[in-house]
Amino acid sequence: MDKAALCRRISAVDFSIWELQLFLDTHPHCAEALEKRRQLMAERQRLIELYESNFGPYAVEARHVDGERWSWIDDPWPWDLEGGCC
Repeated sequence: MDKAALCRRISAVDFSIWELQLFLDTHPHCAEALEKRRQLMAERQRLIELYESNFGPYAVEARHVDGERWSWIDDPWPWDLEGGCC
């Protein structure tokens, strides 16, 4: 999957997660929606790992804090990567 297609797929999964979260605001005990959200969250994680293994960091996240140090700066910058940003 190319970089742009992967970004679009992550965005589509993010949209689905947000829609399910809105649904769950009014249907908090819907087991089917809760399971689908869990599946989508796992898919999102898989897609982001795929993106990062091929293109570098997807986004700045809390995991970029390494103890007392901001480790985001250690990752390749977008202009350091072939193909640039999404």
